[in-house]
Amino acid sequence: MKIINKILVLFFAILLNANTAFSAEKWDMALAYGASNFHSANATEFAKNVSDKSGGKLSIVTHPGGSLYKGGEIFRAVRTGQAQIGERFMSALGKEDPLLEIDSQPFLASSYGDAMKLYKASKPEIVKGLDAKGLVFYTLCHGQHKGFIVRKK
Repeated sequence: MKIINKILVLFFAILLNANTAFSAEKWDMALAYGASNFHSANATEFAKNVSDKSGGKLSIVTHPGGSLYKGGEIFRAVRTGQAQIGERFMSALGKEDPLLEIDSQPFLASSYGDAMKLYKASKPEIVKGLDAKGLVFYTLCHGQHKGFIVRKK
C-alpha cells in the first residue's frame, strides 16, 4: 500500500530566516506547488497584502511550482538564508522534526474544530523547535482532508 496523500491538516507555513529577512526590501518566496494551487494562490494574496500594508517598503515575489527551490529544498533554503521566506507542507518536514508530522496522523483530528485543537496544543512545541533552527513559524492553513490510496488486486 502506498500512501500518496496522508493529509489530515493542510497548512500554509511561512518560514522566515530571522538573520537576514528583516533587512530585505524584496523577499523571494519559494513555493512547491503550481501557481493555480490553493497554497500558491494564498501565498500570492499574502504577498500582495504585505506590499499594500507596508506601503511598498517590502515586496514578496512568489516563485510557484518549485521554480526557485523544489519542495524538498525549501526548508534548507530558508534556513540557510538562500530564500527569505517559503511555504511548505508541514508533514513533509518530519525528517527535521517528527512533531511536524502531527497534523497528518490519520484519524487524530476529524473536523476543523479538532484540527484547531490539535494546532493549539502542538503549536508551542512546533514554534520552539523551529526557533532552535533560527526559523519563525508564521501561519497555518487548516484542511481536514486525508486520504489513503491503495492499489486494487
